Amino acid sequence: MQGSQDDLILIDKIIEGEESLFRDLVEKHKKYVYTIALKILRNEEDAEEAAQDAFVKAFGALKKFNREAK
Repeated sequence: MQGSQDDLILIDKIIEGEESLFRDLVEKHKKYVYTIALKILRNEEDAEEAAQDAFVKAFGALKKFNREAK
């Protein structure tokens, strides 16, 4: 569960103003997000776009992040 603890620390720092750290979260999770999108959409370009959109939306909603969620 260390990874999720590291993510929570990063999220706290991002919310506190260190927005550049969001890149670290994206790098850590982009393959997983893309893989899920690809399984659903079955198209590489659409999966890439969906993954990017998901991260953009996640950044915008980070202050409302449910710490109990994965």
